[in-house]
Amino acid sequence: MDREKLAELFEDMDNTAQSGYELCKALGAEFNCAGDFSRMASELYESLGKKGKKLLDQCMCIVAMCMAYDYLAFSHGEYTDRRNEASRRYSFEHQNEFREKMEDLIGFHPEYRDSKYFVKTLGLREWKERGLLYLIGFANRWDETHPTIQQSVFGGYVNGVMQAHAAFPYV
Repeated sequence: MDREKLAELFEDMDNTAQSGYELCKALGAEFNCAGDFSRMASELYESLGKKGKKLLDQCMCIVAMCMAYDYLAFSHGEYTDRRNEASRRYSFEHQNEFREKMEDLIGFHPEYRDSKYFVKTLGLREWKERGLLYLIGFANRWDETHPTIQQSVFGGYVNGVMQAHAAFPYV
């Protein structure tokens, strides 16, 4: 999928879980390559209108929260993929920033304990009543996304869009 079609998906998102699922799938396909992920994310973000930028920000907050709690879930075990560990640790260490940003974007504080639980809570009535079905679909697809693609998408966003003071680690 080319970047223009991906930008259209962000701009034309309807409020269905399926559309969020398809958006996550397309985003993963776009970042499933070798390249400058920071530049790719920055160019995508700049091509979006106000609605698309807000949606991408919402999606990346969900990503950060899922990765942060995946870090907790795996912290007692031995990581075999140091890149995966580093990206999840970054998300864990910066989770409060993303939590606050998410609350600003959606208007309430989502409850969660770990990635799997968080994704399941997205099906709760409050999410549906607030018209966030697309985020439910996005989160469910994110849970199925390969960790290397997760690192590419989220790392590109952190370094290319947020231009974080503490850059996302690419080990």
